[in-house]
Amino acid sequence: MEPGYTHIMVILDRTGSMESIKDDVIGGFNSFLETQKASPGRATITLVQFDSQDPFEVVYAYRDVQDAPLLTSKTYVPRACTPLLDALGRGMTELSRALEQSA
Repeated sequence: MEPGYTHIMVILDRTGSMESIKDDVIGGFNSFLETQKASPGRATITLVQFDSQDPFEVVYAYRDVQDAPLLTSKTYVPRACTPLLDALGRGMTELSRALEQSA
């Protein structure tokens, strides 16, 4: 792995219970992303959303943070139920595989 390189994986809860804080989620993610874009060094980002209709939807993977799009009300739509452990488990598995391949 190259020195100074960071990969960020964000797993967003997109379940129906998030509807009341939808704008906060969008604003928080976008603020985080803008901070990462302003940070030194090379970074990539993977964005995953989960709910019971799709427990692991990869919105984008290993995208350069400079090119990563902001979240909008069209790309973040709360719905369905919560399979949180499925999404976390798969996220850790995918990240582990990527780290093994880059070693």
